[in-house]
Formats: sequence, C-alpha cells, structure tokens
Amino acid sequence: MPSPFPGMDPWLELSGVFPDLHNSLITYLREAINAALPAGYVATTSNRVWIDPVSEPWEEPYLEIVSNDGDRLVTAIEVLSLSNKKPGDSGRSSYLQKQNEFRRGGVNLVEIDLLRGGTHTTVVSLERLRKLVPTYDYHICVTAVGDPNHCQVRGFRMMDRLPAIHVPLDPGIRPVIIELQPILDRVYDTGKYRRLAKYDRKTP
Repeated sequence: MPSPFPGMDPWLELSGVFPDLHNSLITYLREAINAALPAGYVATTSNRVWIDPVSEPWEEPYLEIVSNDGDRLVTAIEVLSLSNKKPGDSGRSSYLQKQNEFRRGGVNLVEIDLLRGGTHTTVVSLERLRKLVPTYDYHICVTAVGDPNHCQVRGFRMMDRLPAIHVPLDPGIRPVIIELQPILDRVYDTGKYRRLAKYDRKTP
C-alpha cells in the first residue's frame, strides 16, 4: 500500500524510522543507478565510520560510482542522515570532512536531503539555496567536477513528487537520470513503513 503522501512522507523523518529508511534508500538507489550506468562504471556501497566518545563506532553507508576496475572514484551519492544535520554530533563532523575531501579530490557529489529539521549541510550555502529555491521542504544538491563552486539545486515541497536527479559522471559523458519517487515508493512498500509511521500521532 502506498504512502498517503505523494512525495516525501514526513512521518518517515522520525528518529525511530529514518535510519532504516536511509539504509534502504541507499540499497535501492544502487540498484537503479547500476541499471542505468553506461559501460565503464559501477555503483558500490561504501561506509563512513566515526567514533562517538560515549558509544561504539558508527557506520553510515553512502554510494560511490567508480571505474570498472574500482581504482578511480568518479561520483559520491549521499542521502543525508539525522546525525549529519545535528550540530556537535560526530556524524556531522565526519560527513563534513568527507564532503570536503570529495570536493578537493575532484569527485562529483550528489547530496539528497529528505529531512526538514537540523542544520543546513549540503555544499550549496543556505543563503544561495534560499535565493534559488525560495520555498522548499527538501532539496537535492549536485556538485560536478570542473566547477566545484557551482551547485545545481532542486528544491521541492512535501506535497510534490520527488524529482529526478542527474548523476554526473566524467566530463563529456552524459549524466545518468534517476527517478527518485519510484525508489521511495518501493522502499516504503518493502519496508512496511506504514506500520512504523504510526499516523495517529500528531504531525512530526
């Protein structure tokens, strides 16, 4: 049964639901990207690891598009997590460090922010984001190699269907277009999130 929302479901942002949704999105995004990639590229899952002083090490998955031999990282795809947007969290520090490494290393970066709360985190500045997209709940930021200071931004509202993303590859290679809404719909159905969302609660 589909979500009662046409796009992102705000109940999926709850702390007891979103971490599992995050991991599922990574899995199905990988599948969709690999089905669309031209010869010479493959999407793989990688993990960012950080240490929280008061707990065990944390791991957070993201996607890498690499050359077929796996020797060259071309594009990173991130679905922002709750910890990535929480000030003072080790997960945020780890994310921002990796974000900077991607940019300095000449790696394309796709950032998908499906969380309304938390501190602004994507490469595009908050000031520029608000100028480009005056009204939004969620957004996608794509930073392509060759122009690291220019971000392609797509903002959308809660009642909008999730947009397609253009995933950049090497210069001269056409970006791969991935439709996000069917992926979220599939994740919602297979993850039984209707049972977890508890729609009888107040709006999160």
